[in-house]
Amino acid sequence: MSPAKGPNWEDLKIFLEVSRKRRLADASAALGLDQTTVSRRLQRLEHDLETTLFERSRRGHQLTPAGHDLTHYAEMAETAAIAATEKLSGKDQSLSGTVRVNVAEGFGGYFVAPRLREFTDQHPAIEVELVASANFLNVSQRETDIAVHLARPQSGNLVVRKLTDYSLRLYASKDYINSHEKIETISDLESHTLIGYIDDLIYAPELRYLDQVVPEQTARIRSSSIIAQYQAVKAGAGLGIMHCFMADPVEDLVCLLPGSINIQRTFWLIYPESLRNVARIRAMSDFLIDITKQEQNLLLGT
Repeated sequence: MSPAKGPNWEDLKIFLEVSRKRRLADASAALGLDQTTVSRRLQRLEHDLETTLFERSRRGHQLTPAGHDLTHYAEMAETAAIAATEKLSGKDQSLSGTVRVNVAEGFGGYFVAPRLREFTDQHPAIEVELVASANFLNVSQRETDIAVHLARPQSGNLVVRKLTDYSLRLYASKDYINSHEKIETISDLESHTLIGYIDDLIYAPELRYLDQVVPEQTARIRSSSIIAQYQAVKAGAGLGIMHCFMADPVEDLVCLLPGSINIQRTFWLIYPESLRNVARIRAMSDFLIDITKQEQNLLLGT
């Protein structure tokens, strides 16, 4: 048997994209190649390595054990290629390029976005894509460069670190408080309008705040968006569990039962191991770490 040929780097790039997207059509679109070309290049790579890298099925391309092994080495090669390109082009000095950051809706809109000017002033050649939504992008599949998620991932070739704890409490507008019965204990909440998430659209168990406070009570006003909930609370429609960093700076909102209701959650900073040494990724991750350290009192409601 002749020795296996070394893989072509362009074929490895295609392999990585298919491993992340799973579906040939999605990978082809991302690569700007037709599906026939992508399929042919994968077959060539498997022939060169004399092994099967994917199991093909209706669910898409699933990595075989050999495919999983190759992913690790391909990502190392990707990291080296990115670092070399930046070094030779001088980009590691000028810190240029695009960074996509995926964060929770409230954290992105009310904490990160107002502070982005500090980052763009420091790094004028870096473009920022802030994806602040109720749905998280997949870091392993490279849908985003950096993510701030509610739960720590349990698998994947990722850099993961605790970004910060944060607190949530019960809030109402002054107008609502002045026009409704007093709230002195948790049992008093039974006679009030609660605002919260739509139960079957909750995408993470960490968002089940009301279940932790009043498990027998259902929110009368429900939304899949924390921003919509915030606006409803601010307008006096009812009571809602809000992030302290969103609600405390608003003069018209009042924190209720702070001694009884204080929910704590954690944000996790995540990005692919292959991007660990990319200058713009380091710059953004350092920025997120710095602003959360500086604003611990706001994040924890202290």
